[in-house]
Amino acid sequence: MNNLFGVKTAIAVLIAATETTGSAMTITFTDLTPSVATSSEVRAASGLQQGGIVTINGQMRAALWAGSANSFANFDPGTYQTAINALSTSGQYGTVNWSGPRLHAAMWSGTPASCVDLNPPFAISSGITAANAAQQGGVLTLVVDGPWHAALWSGTATACVDLHPSGSVASYIEGMSDTQQVGWVDWGTGPHAALWTGTPDSIVDLNPIGATNSVANGASESQQFGTATFSGVMHAALWSGSAASFVDMHPVGADASSISAANGSLLVGTVTMQGSSCAALWLTNAPNAWINLGRVLGSGYSNSEGIAITSVGNTTYISGNAVTAGGQQHAMLWIVTFLPQLSLIRTFQPSLAVQPAFSSLSLGTNYQLQVSSDLITWKNSGAAFIATNTSMTFSQSWEVYNSQQLFFRLQTAP
Repeated sequence: MNNLFGVKTAIAVLIAATETTGSAMTITFTDLTPSVATSSEVRAASGLQQGGIVTINGQMRAALWAGSANSFANFDPGTYQTAINALSTSGQYGTVNWSGPRLHAAMWSGTPASCVDLNPPFAISSGITAANAAQQGGVLTLVVDGPWHAALWSGTATACVDLHPSGSVASYIEGMSDTQQVGWVDWGTGPHAALWTGTPDSIVDLNPIGATNSVANGASESQQFGTATFSGVMHAALWSGSAASFVDMHPVGADASSISAANGSLLVGTVTMQGSSCAALWLTNAPNAWINLGRVLGSGYSNSEGIAITSVGNTTYISGNAVTAGGQQHAMLWIVTFLPQLSLIRTFQPSLAVQPAFSSLSLGTNYQLQVSSDLITWKNSGAAFIATNTSMTFSQSWEVYNSQQLFFRLQTAP
């Protein structure tokens, strides 16, 4: 696909050279529900895998996918109920119910038979909701029908730390990065978004001023994301380690919004408009810079939600759920491919000039820059180059102060 960027006069150059072209992308989707299941739900993703649950013969079974319904693997180890709630490069994590009324935290290592019970010896019940390569976050209870306690594991039932802060009514881990755990804490007035760094005393209350309650759903190393409720309306939220750093990501006109996951500058979650919820992709940290992924699904599906996001090269995988026309919840996978973009950078070398810059390049792909003065005759500019980064700047610049017009385009080369 060709990307054109035209410059008509010296004044046009000054304006156009400070702006980048809008993001161009293709979006497709896959319904992950296997034929043996009546419903399904995605709860986590890592790389090209998705984890969650399916309902088979009325029973909830842990599920693992690799991007398609046919890739479905039933991870139930022969228990009453199971669920995969988190994925990492080290394994699959969630809950098992062996026979009785209590859920136990569980870990798998690639097969149903590898399931290991991680319920701590001091806990009545437990569950894992988040994971990184070395640790797992979640919740446990110490007594029957007791309050939830945020918890952090390091791969075994005995290596579990109770993160429940002193003076709180309840606490819960919803997500984590390599060094942070996030979720919520209830001091007696409802949930407040919370941030931990491995100990109960490390807790930071993220509830912003004016919010009645809030929840942090996940974290990167620099940001936390989730929801904050103002005047009864749930707003998508971003934080950078403190309540004062709160950024309201609620789109104009939305009934409700939330952020579930992030990958770099991309955010995924759910926006409700006129009573209908839709999976949402934010392209930047701007409330209105979002894409309605639910529209891609067509009339066969209604309400949808975005749960997780991963990227491989220029392709982004968004995992979530949608309701079918028949009223069943189905696990969904949206595939977003960002197309290469071309923009112009204003320079002075020594007179006014422009220098092409590229983004959303596919690593290892050959590209050729071409230039034209009339959009009819195109000439190669320099030799074809191999994308060694997703964003690159062309080595040559063009003086344009006296130019009538110049057009640039980027093409893939053999």
